[in-house]
Formats: sequence, structure tokens, C-alpha cells
Amino acid sequence: MHRPVLDFIMAFNSVLLLLSVCSASAFAQVQTQADLNKMATGLIVKWNVLTNTKQYGTFEAEVTLENKAADFNLTYGQWEIHFDCVFRIEPELTGIRGNIEVELKGQSLILGHLQGTHFYFKPTTSFITLPTGAARKIKLHIGDYSVARTDSILNWYITFPNLEPVVIASTTGESLSFVAPRSEIQQWKRFDSDEYNPYTPQVRYERNSITDPSYKSEIRVIPNLASIVLNNPADPIKLAVTNSWKVTYVGQLDKEASYLASSLGLQPASNGNSGQSVIHLRLGDVALSDNGITKNSSDIYSITVNSTSSQIDIVGQGPSGVFYGAVTLLSLVDENRLVPECVINDGPRFEYRGLMLDIARSFHPKEEILKLIEIMSSYKLNKLHLHLSDDEGWRIEIPSLPELTQLGSQRCHDPSETICMMPQLGSGPDNSTRYSSGFLTTGDYIEILKKANDRHVTVIPEIDMPGKGRSAILSMKLRDKKGNGGINTTLTEEGDQSEYTSPQMFSDDAINPCLQSSYNFINIIMDELISLHNQ
Repeated sequence: MHRPVLDFIMAFNSVLLLLSVCSASAFAQVQTQADLNKMATGLIVKWNVLTNTKQYGTFEAEVTLENKAADFNLTYGQWEIHFDCVFRIEPELTGIRGNIEVELKGQSLILGHLQGTHFYFKPTTSFITLPTGAARKIKLHIGDYSVARTDSILNWYITFPNLEPVVIASTTGESLSFVAPRSEIQQWKRFDSDEYNPYTPQVRYERNSITDPSYKSEIRVIPNLASIVLNNPADPIKLAVTNSWKVTYVGQLDKEASYLASSLGLQPASNGNSGQSVIHLRLGDVALSDNGITKNSSDIYSITVNSTSSQIDIVGQGPSGVFYGAVTLLSLVDENRLVPECVINDGPRFEYRGLMLDIARSFHPKEEILKLIEIMSSYKLNKLHLHLSDDEGWRIEIPSLPELTQLGSQRCHDPSETICMMPQLGSGPDNSTRYSSGFLTTGDYIEILKKANDRHVTVIPEIDMPGKGRSAILSMKLRDKKGNGGINTTLTEEGDQSEYTSPQMFSDDAINPCLQSSYNFINIIMDELISLHNQ
């Protein structure tokens, strides 16, 4: 090639390179909070499960990062993208211990796993700039199977030193719009011979339809009544419960009577004998044929609706039976306040009729729990199992150990975990996310207990240990630093090198049962909970 031509080509390439560098430098990089906010708004994240069937017991996923931030490059720097995943990502690399970083070969990224569901990406020095309008795919090998879009978790966020973390807007919302649909068979089958297929609405209906219900009565009450006899089944006589009716009772049934009167919008209940236009509550024996009902249960009741005497009698073998009779009566009253003339004898097949609410992983405030108790009682459920602690959160105030709620009830982006615990299960970078942070004060808990007692619901508190104790362990470490007030409540040994992992991917959540200080902690918790239940 002639020298002049060669010089021209080299000069031309230099100009192109200079223009490219100048063009790139004209675009902003993360430096300020406004920059980070802009990137969090403009970065479009997509999560897609490629296949579950390529290798037994694992699946392959793809994360797409698309830069739609105007005039903004995502370059190598100290940014990190944090997210939650309920499956172990790159299990051959990350192992079982947590608090580890591994390089994703050929992808210019480092994958970090802290504890539990919390992972993050950060760039290596070979990271190629992601300019505006460009997209990059990240390939991941993940343990277990993912057969549903709802396996994915929302609220990814981006961080940069000395700036406030920001949720990536494209990953918000319970619609999970950033998660790709499952349109290919390998995206929902766990292996080639798997018979599972997602249910269509039609299939779901057919699987749950009841063509010949065993309960033949036209009067439907949930749960089914043990016995109901209508005066005239074909055309039942109806009794109108107008606003002039009264609720009366004898004995210690004021709570049950007040509940019924208030629910029907009647004047306050009174202690006295029955009469006309009266719903009368009392205790007594109830004859009930053998329908699998526990005969000595205080929950058994009868209802007699008599249109001739214009009276409704509710008899319970205990106050709870009277209450459940009131609940059944409320379900019989139609929109015109009419009740069919009938005789009901009913009782539970199961003494324990429970519901478990986990407020440790996802916190639910007092108001929601009070509402739940009301709903439980309308279905005659009588046991509320409250899961108050777990790795992801401590949710009950213990005045003697304030660190449990100061630290253990809060989740936010704090790698030191001395102000709050790191996010889990999509709780996001600050404690404003619904259900992530919070706790029940002693006053809240007492209010819950009183409401439950009025609705004949027993609250069963659960403190999870010795496993699933991470929130307590971190809180007691904070207490040790502040000064333990003369009572040692340390829950782990310093420098413990035990290697384990829980199904939820925690490797630092086991309370040591060989330490006396662990029992000091347990005694404080038990004493204070017992005191609350005795109030």
C-alpha cells in the first residue's frame, strides 16, 4: 500500500477513535445522587427463565440490563445492583457459607451472595460500558427449579458509595412486569418426563368443581352445620328481625350479647329473661347426634328460630358455643333481615381450628391482625399461631431487650447490619417498603390478645429457635457492644467456624444451645411473653 494512502487511513482511524472517546465522555456517569436516580429510572431489568430441563436439579436464567437513561452511560465503577432470589445462584461457585463474591467468567461481572435471598452484581475492571440504548444479557446457572413467574422477587435496587440506594423502577409492582412469561415447555417442566402443565382457568374449574355436594340443604353456612331442620324446606317461613328487636342474656355472656347486638345494629344487650321480638342467649346442654362432634366441647350450640313466639334462642355449652351460635345466626340473616324458621344443632369436628400468620418475614401491623381475628371468628376458627421471629425479622417488643426491635425489626441497605438488617425477600433498600420493617409494641400485643379473647381465639406466640435465629443473634451482638446491663445474652461464640446452611440460604442463624447466655435470653423472652398473656 502506498505510504500516503496508509497515512490517510491511520489519520482517519485516529479521528474516529477521538470522536468515539469525545462522544462517550459527553455522556454522564454515576457521580451524584441525581445520576443514580436517573440510572435507577432508566435501567430496564428483565428476568427470564430459559430452561429447567437442561441439567437435573437446576435451571438456567437470563438477566437483561437495558440502558434507556437519556445521555447516560453505565460504566465500570463502584455501583452494585442488589436483588433477591429464593434459589441459590451459581451454587458450584458460591458454596454454602454466604458472604462471598465470585466472578462470572466472560461476563465482566462479580456475583455476590450475602445471606438468605440477598444477592448483588458489581462490575469487574473489564466491564464494557453500557451506553444509552444498548442492552446486555447475563447468563446464570441456578439451583433447583423455577416453574412459575411468581418465583421471582421485585424491588431490585442500585447503590453507589456515599449515595442513597435507589429502587430500579422497572422491577417494582406486584404484577412482576419485569419477569418474562413462560411460553416454552422447558420453562415450566422440571424434567423431560414431568407431567406438570400450568392450569388454564377451565382446567382449574374442572379440578375443583363439585357436581354432587354432600350438603343438600338450601341454607348454606361455612363451615357446614352438623344439623339443621327447616319448618318447611320447600318454602321456609321467615322471621323478620327488625330494629325494634332486643338481645337479652343470662349469666356471664355480656361480650357475646354485645357482639350480636352490635352486629345487627340493635340497641345494647341487656341481662334478663326472654320475651317477644328477642334474641335470647344462655348456657345449657345441647343434644347432638353423633356426627363426629366432640360431645363435651364448650363450642357446641343450638339455635331455635320460632316465628310463632317471635323469638330466637341461642344455647351454648359454653360461652364460645353461644358466640358461634351468634356467628351462625348472622350468616342466616339475609339482606332484608329475614331469618328462616329452623332448629340448628351444631358443633366443631375439630377442637383445634387454627390459622398461622408469619409476621417475621413479612410484617403485618396490629390493625391487619385485628381484622384477621374478626375474619377468623366468622369462620369459627379458634387458634391464631403468630410467628413472631425468624431470620428475616423480630416482631415483638421485649422491653428488657430493646435491641431486638431497634435492629431486628428493621430492614434496609446497611452492610454493617448495625442499624438494620440487610433486605430480604424484595423488601428494598429502605424500611419504608410495606411489610419489611416494623414490630408489635407491648400495647399492640395486649390489644390483639384482648380482641382475640373477645372472639374466642387463642393466640399462640412462636419464637423460632435455635435455628432461624439471625435477627436475634445480630440484635444481641449489638447489645453486647452497647453493654449488656450485667446479664449476658450472647447467642453465638466469637469466631465460630461452623459450616452449615439453612434451606433459606442462611449460614449464620443458629443459636448456640451450649451457652448459658442463650438460656438467659430465653428466660427473659418467656417471662415477658407470659406477663403479657396474663394481663
